[in-house]
Amino acid sequence: MVVALAAFVAALYALPIEALVVRIPRNYNEGWNAFHAMRLRIGGPLYPAVSEATFINYPPLSFYVVAALHPLFGDDIFAGRTLALLSEVIVALNIALAARALRVDWPLAVIMALVFLAFSGIFYEDAVAIDDPQWLGHAFQTTALVVLLRRDSTAWRRLGLVAVLCLAGGLAKQSLVVVPLAITCGLAIEDRRALWRWCAICAALVVVALGALIAAYGWGFVDQVLRSQRGFWLNALLFVANYLAIWLLPYGLFAIAGMVLNRSARRVPLLASCFIIGLVVGIALLAVDGVGYSALFDFTIAAMLGTALLVQRLGERLTARPIVLTLVRLLPALPVLSLAANAFSPQDGLRADLARAANWQQSIALIAAAKGEVACEMLSLCYWAGRDSAIEFFNFGQYARLHPEFAGPMLGQIQAGGLSMIQEDGSSGSRRLPAALNTAIAEHYRPEQSDPTTLLVPRADPSGHDQPD
Repeated sequence: MVVALAAFVAALYALPIEALVVRIPRNYNEGWNAFHAMRLRIGGPLYPAVSEATFINYPPLSFYVVAALHPLFGDDIFAGRTLALLSEVIVALNIALAARALRVDWPLAVIMALVFLAFSGIFYEDAVAIDDPQWLGHAFQTTALVVLLRRDSTAWRRLGLVAVLCLAGGLAKQSLVVVPLAITCGLAIEDRRALWRWCAICAALVVVALGALIAAYGWGFVDQVLRSQRGFWLNALLFVANYLAIWLLPYGLFAIAGMVLNRSARRVPLLASCFIIGLVVGIALLAVDGVGYSALFDFTIAAMLGTALLVQRLGERLTARPIVLTLVRLLPALPVLSLAANAFSPQDGLRADLARAANWQQSIALIAAAKGEVACEMLSLCYWAGRDSAIEFFNFGQYARLHPEFAGPMLGQIQAGGLSMIQEDGSSGSRRLPAALNTAIAEHYRPEQSDPTTLLVPRADPSGHDQPD
């Protein structure tokens, strides 16, 4: 069973691994992260003032790691993709190690790690092996969980190591608050003396880290990261309710049963805190514009560990019946294996992009050859073309919706045909830009190319109409 599940996981990850070093856009965040890693490499300010093209609302750790890996790949995106894939594997390994620390046997612990990878490969497909710091942050924080779970000790040194790992995760992605909050709640339930040690260590680390960041980057860090303004939307919540929740539900129910049956066991309150806080924080983050289902990764991890507790308890009661025991251990894999026939459907887009990699390279060449400023909605295309993008579509659009006057200069530049080329993901405008800018682009730009992406150039006639040939 373990071999079959491992083969299934390998098949799911084959295509993302194939795409690791291919110049095809996989996710909006890839080019965004790459530009900031490149700015760090070439000595530019990591947190400059907010502008049409520069919004940087992530902490700095991932940019340093990717910049350090750049010499191995010659490309920040390829380095970031590889780092993300390795980080996800570390998360899976930590699930197995955490399950063992919760008294789950090795075969079942390995099965849960593989089930997690299979679930992620199917339902979080476009988060697999992309240049984004989410998995890096989870790798640090799940390691913190393993360190805390594997020993009864809550001495200063151990809690200090756990806190440093949690901080590292937060310095990769500032929204990763579930694990430190869960540790706080778990210690409040199980060990009040350790709780005070933990709170003192965390408070000291936060003060030192914040002081160091401000000293290193100035108030630009505060303006860009801590004072970043975001809108809210319900689409992500609807997506989860209509699609993802159906497949998370079995693991959620399994986990609840497992934690209830093992409620008196060591560290189960910590796991229950991860589960509950992961769900609450995940739902809250999904209401923030631009936050996707990565907000539910902590909940997914906790659900897998809770499921392991249930299956372990059932297995202990069926040890005299090997066939039944085997079937019970298959239980966690059933939801993902039931989708085997359609498990690879989410990869259709990636498969198509790999098949037309040459077409993507032609688009990159056109952007590189454009004379004058360019703007890329998919920033990775501008990155590979060696061009700066005049607009960072998503954050610019959000900021302009909150402060309409901010869009004025860019609106004027577009109306004057001041951008030599604009790349958009679709042919009917960008959902990331305000309506006024989309209208101006439609009036003053015409398609130069529509496949595999839309490339727009200024209309020859300033009135907005194409001149006759």
